[in-house]
Amino acid sequence: MKRMSNTAENQRVLKVDDAESRFVHIKNSRRNESYCRVYWNKRTSSIYTQKSVSGPVERLEELAVYEEDFRDKFREVQVGDSVCYIFGIKHIPLFFCSITGKQIHTDGEVYVYLEPNSSRSTALPTWKKFEPDRFIFVSDNRLGILNVMINDPNLVFAECREELDVAEEIYAENRVPKFLQAYVEDDSLPIGESTFKQCHKTLFEGIYDWAGVYRNEELVVQNDRRPTLTCGKVSEASKQFFSSLTRSQLRKITDKDTLIKMLIDTHRELAWIHPFKDGNGRAIRLFLELLCLTRGYKFNLESFLETSKGKKSYYYAVRQSLAGRHAVIRRYFEKATTEL
Repeated sequence: MKRMSNTAENQRVLKVDDAESRFVHIKNSRRNESYCRVYWNKRTSSIYTQKSVSGPVERLEELAVYEEDFRDKFREVQVGDSVCYIFGIKHIPLFFCSITGKQIHTDGEVYVYLEPNSSRSTALPTWKKFEPDRFIFVSDNRLGILNVMINDPNLVFAECREELDVAEEIYAENRVPKFLQAYVEDDSLPIGESTFKQCHKTLFEGIYDWAGVYRNEELVVQNDRRPTLTCGKVSEASKQFFSSLTRSQLRKITDKDTLIKMLIDTHRELAWIHPFKDGNGRAIRLFLELLCLTRGYKFNLESFLETSKGKKSYYYAVRQSLAGRHAVIRRYFEKATTEL
């Protein structure tokens, strides 16, 4: 242990902020057939292993030993991880942060120290009781393994794509079932343009301030490298399309083949209009699911998009459909649509 000041000598290092050194030994975690020492780099806010660190360093007083490899993302969270903490309060429902400290109270309860990942976050570093249900793993914070960084501001202060994915998944799981159930149980609720906007708002409200609002900028869909409808025509084109898609029109659909044709037409038109800045695909698929449920069918296209190969195949089908060739996307929709 390196020589510290008198103040530091008399303090237990329970969080990395208390340590004077740049590197702090925070845990031992299983790696292959043995264990490795894991360090926190205070300058880069990232994880290092003993291969990258030499010489005496300070260590957390409550040093943890984990049986699970810190590189495995399908595990319980560990000290050093980037996590989403479910704050559950109105102005900070989700807190994207890193666990950089640990202490055990006299009653045996474990508390962890949370530092915000974003400098823009309104949440301050804080100690919180470790309740596993309120912590969702995001990444192991290894330098060079960080997810794609994002530049667009968002309401949850996510810094990378992986954090946004977690936020979107949390909100969708909580909101979508209630949203769909309302339209199934109450056939007086109108279906049209406002419903489609509500699909987008259901998925992204609280994450983006433009949830449910049509875009006012030009876009090129990166996955397809294709232009979309110019933003000045989005509102007019949407109104024109939805004028013929109402609940009364849906009631005329009495067989699966007619339903599939309607789904293909709706998907193609909305994919071309591409009305929102982002999240169009998910909003369109949710809208198609709602349409199917009102006609007594389930629609589960998301199961085909769980792998990278599945997504590429789907995007190919979308491109083909936009070009007027619907055979591939028809096969997707036929498999995804099943009678209740």
